[in-house]
Amino acid sequence: MILEVRGVYTLTGVKYRYKLSDFAYGEWLIYKNNQPVYYFNIFDQEYAHLTEIIKANEQGFLIGSLKRQGLNLKQNIFGIASIKSYLKSINLEKLPASILIK
Repeated sequence: MILEVRGVYTLTGVKYRYKLSDFAYGEWLIYKNNQPVYYFNIFDQEYAHLTEIIKANEQGFLIGSLKRQGLNLKQNIFGIASIKSYLKSINLEKLPASILIK
């Protein structure tokens, strides 16, 4: 998976913000400790049985399910973002459906 990476200058040093492309509809990165650990695509066949549950409010459903596992949809990095960014290939696992069902 190719992600856009941008440095953020914080009080504790440089940290990196990871982002999918702007054309990634129905796709999210799942973060733990401000690092991407999983990838979620609502149109993946693995989650087909959950589409009726998720359909009304995808982000709300994800936030509630992930919070119980200590995961987030957003990185919490505060500081001054660098103007430059670069692309990086990162291997991420699909979000296990068992996390969403609990």
